Amino acid sequence: MAKRDLFNNIYKLYTEDLDRSHLEKLIKTEAPEVYQFYLNSLKNKNYESYNKGERIFIFAKDLAVAFLLKLNPVRRIAYSLAIVIFFYAAFINNWMWATFSFIVMNLLLAFELAGKLSAADELEVAAKIQAKLTKIDIPDFKKIEFARFIKSAREVGGDYLSLHTPEGENCTRHYIVMGDISGKGMAAAIYMIQVHALLKYFTLRLENLKQTFVSLNDIVKKLFDKGIFFTAIGVTIENEEKIKVIRAGHSPFLHFCSESGKCNEIVPKGIGLGMNDNGLFSKTIEEFEADLKPGDLYIFFTDGVTETKNRFNEDFGTDRLKNIILKAKDKNVNDILDSILYNIQIFKETAEPDDDLSLMIIKVKAEEGETGAGKSEEKEETQEETPAETESYN
Repeated sequence: MAKRDLFNNIYKLYTEDLDRSHLEKLIKTEAPEVYQFYLNSLKNKNYESYNKGERIFIFAKDLAVAFLLKLNPVRRIAYSLAIVIFFYAAFINNWMWATFSFIVMNLLLAFELAGKLSAADELEVAAKIQAKLTKIDIPDFKKIEFARFIKSAREVGGDYLSLHTPEGENCTRHYIVMGDISGKGMAAAIYMIQVHALLKYFTLRLENLKQTFVSLNDIVKKLFDKGIFFTAIGVTIENEEKIKVIRAGHSPFLHFCSESGKCNEIVPKGIGLGMNDNGLFSKTIEEFEADLKPGDLYIFFTDGVTETKNRFNEDFGTDRLKNIILKAKDKNVNDILDSILYNIQIFKETAEPDDDLSLMIIKVKAEEGETGAGKSEEKEETQEETPAETESYN
C-alpha cells in the first residue's frame, strides 16, 4: 500500500499540470527558439570550405563554445569542470566523482532556473506597464461603436494602440493610433514605450495626425537603432461625422460600405517611420477621408492578424477576414470582434502565435428604423463565401 501511494505521489508530481500543449510548445516553439538563439552567434561563420564530416564537427564545437559564452565566467568554469569530472569518472569507473559532477550540474541548473524565474517576474511587471499604456478609455460616443483587441506573441511585444484627445475632454476630435514596431519581445516593447511618449507629446501640440507623424518620424530616425522601424495607421474621428486615416507603411485597413454591401481594402500611400527616407516620408504620406455613414465598418489590424499561420504554414489572409466581416456585419461591434478572433483560433488550431496581434473596429450605428446590429452570442466558423471585392486607395 505504501509503495502504491509513493508511486501515485510521484506520478502526480510529474503529470498533475501536464498537458499536450506543453509538449507541443517545447517541440514547436521553445526548442527552435533556443537553437536559433545560439545559432545567431555563428551567423558570421563560414563552413562551406569544409567537407561534410569536418563541417559537422566544427559546427558542433562552435555551438558548444557559443553555449559556454552565454554563461557567466564562474558558471562557465564550473560547468566545464563538471563535464571533465564526469568523463574522468566514467573512464575510471568511479561513482563518487560521477555523483559529484551530477550535483554540480544540478546546482548550475538551479541557478539558471532562478535567474529565468527572476527575469519572468520582471517581464510580468513590464507586461502590466505595457497593458496600461495600450489601455484605451473610450469616449462616450453617441453615433459609433468601438472595440479593440491587442495580444503579444510573447510576454511583451511591439504592437501599439492608443487614443488621444488633443484639446481636452470636451474635444470633438479624437486621434487613434495603431502601430507595430519591427521585431518582437522586450526590445520592441521598449521602443513602443518611447513612441507612446512622443505621440502623446505631439498630439497635444500639433494640429493633425499628419503633422504628428512627420514630427515623430524625424525623432525616431535618430532614436531607433539601424534596421528598426515603426509602421502605423492614424485615425481621426471628427464630430462623429467624419473619419480621416493616414497610413505609414502599415497593413491596409478594411471598409465595409453599407450602401454598396462591399468590403473594400483601403491602401493610402505612406512609408514606415524611422527609415532613412531622404525626405520622402512627408512627401508621400496620403490621407483617406470619408463621411461616417450608418452601418459602415472600419477594421484596422496589424500584420499579426492576416499573417497568422496554421499547421500547414498557410496565412490567414485578408480574404478570410473580409468574408468574416461580410457575414458578421449586422452584429454589434464586440460580437464582430469575437467572430474574427474565434475564426483566427479555429484557423491556427494548436499553432503557436508567431507575431503580436492587434485589431480595432469602428462601427457607425444604424439610424433608428434601419436593420441594426443585433446582439448575438453565436460564434461559428466562417463558411466559404464569394470573395469580397478589393479596392485600393492610391
